[in-house]
Amino acid sequence: MYNTKNLRGVYFFGNVWGYCYIGVKKMEELNLGRDEILARAFENSYMVLTGENGINDVDVFDIESGQIALFIYDPEEGPEFEDVVLMMLYYERQEMYERCAILKRKAIEMKKKW
Repeated sequence: MYNTKNLRGVYFFGNVWGYCYIGVKKMEELNLGRDEILARAFENSYMVLTGENGINDVDVFDIESGQIALFIYDPEEGPEFEDVVLMMLYYERQEMYERCAILKRKAIEMKKKW
């Protein structure tokens, strides 16, 4: 479905944050299973995309160098169409159909802008 190698991270240092890709070493620091890591990345991505949470209000992990939040897209740039479709597929598997409908509307809006 989705590869954890593609996850993006946002490091938090107080009120300052920076964007990065998540390497294998950082994934190991999280000390969670792949499914839990993906679930949190999709949740954060959905919440920011829909405006339910801002970048400073998402679920974070504590790691040695500070805190990190996971996303499936760069939250500064916003998702690409493929990211939204991927989120729809993920939430369909989770049987969260209300979220699928919201994401479908977002995907349609994105297509109209092209």
